Amino acid sequence: MQRNFEGSNFDQGGFQGSGLRGIEPTASIWTRLVRRWYRLAAPADPPPTAPFEARDIVRRARLASVIIFIVLIGNIPSLPPALTGPNKILLPVLGVQLVATILAAVFNKRGRVTLGGLLVVLSLAIGMMANIATTPGGITVQAIPLFAILSIPEIVAAAMLPAFWVFIIAAINIAFSFFAISNMHAPNLSTQDLTFAIQDGAFLTATVQIVIAGVSFLWNMSLSRALREKDQAEEISRLERDLSEQSMELVRQKEQLEQSIGLIIQTQSRVANGDLNARVPLTQDNVLWSVAGTLNNLISRLQRLRTVEHELELTKTSANNLVTVLRSSKMGMSRMRYQRSGTVVDPIAAEVLSPNDTGYLLDNSMPPYR
Repeated sequence: MQRNFEGSNFDQGGFQGSGLRGIEPTASIWTRLVRRWYRLAAPADPPPTAPFEARDIVRRARLASVIIFIVLIGNIPSLPPALTGPNKILLPVLGVQLVATILAAVFNKRGRVTLGGLLVVLSLAIGMMANIATTPGGITVQAIPLFAILSIPEIVAAAMLPAFWVFIIAAINIAFSFFAISNMHAPNLSTQDLTFAIQDGAFLTATVQIVIAGVSFLWNMSLSRALREKDQAEEISRLERDLSEQSMELVRQKEQLEQSIGLIIQTQSRVANGDLNARVPLTQDNVLWSVAGTLNNLISRLQRLRTVEHELELTKTSANNLVTVLRSSKMGMSRMRYQRSGTVVDPIAAEVLSPNDTGYLLDNSMPPYR
């Protein structure tokens, strides 16, 4: 049985008009969002010829912009407990973190990656320390796991700041852990529990902080070395490509130079053989264009000089001919005929040897001189 699908939303092109055509892939949406966030919180891409330091700043700034975005999103789950929970200090801390994070995005956009990273790391560290220090009733043994959140600023410092900053943040966290457990514990905490909190809380926190700092430092240094080696490899590849292009250009110029020299030699040979109409056929993009132009001008002047010399020689001959005719007339010799030559002597001869006055014949085979 055949069914008629005419008028339905389905055709050979797919589901036209069904609304599915306007849905874009999720990856494309996220790509647009990331690019838009980069335009807001990260500097522009450096030119390809920029040094490693400039490209490294942009790389760190892009990573920092992503971390800043994560920190902004990560503060959202903390809003309900800050508004309704017993810890009233949490809401001002979140406000300070929000302002510091926005300022960090501004500095990061301007390429001040370290300053922006410090704002983010310090705001996170201060906020988490304030959260621990303001625990209702004081720090108890049950609150010891809260000190694990101090690792977050240290990890963020490893990603956003130079490598040595992880040790500074780790030292601050360790000092705060010992100080908080020793001086901010619950009043009813027994000596045994306090000793346990210091030994298993502060020292364990210090161990975790030191391990994270050491691993982060090695990871950061290894990554920096790998990026520098990658940059050097790209620079070497670019230099090799430039050298190859320069070599090809030199070969092309050499071939063009040889061809141009051959044309110049050929033109000189033709001129030496008397062909003054020869010219060097080179264009303006040729390396020997100026030489060819000078040679062509010289040939043109030589050609004009030859023409002038020929006219001068012809004028001398005509003048001698006129003198001979005049002398023969003066001496009463037989009439001689003056032949037109097309030179300046012809008008003079026409005036001197007029047929009405002298009876001498003029040869009209040559055009009159103008």
